Amino acid sequence: MKRNDLEERTLDFARNVRIFIKKLPKS
Repeated sequence: MKRNDLEERTLDFARNVRIFIKKLPKS
């Protein structure tokens, strides 16, 4: 059964945010 679109988008967004934060220079 396919995961619901909203959940899929939420998980992708959370993953992207984590990656983005890791790429930020440590200040």
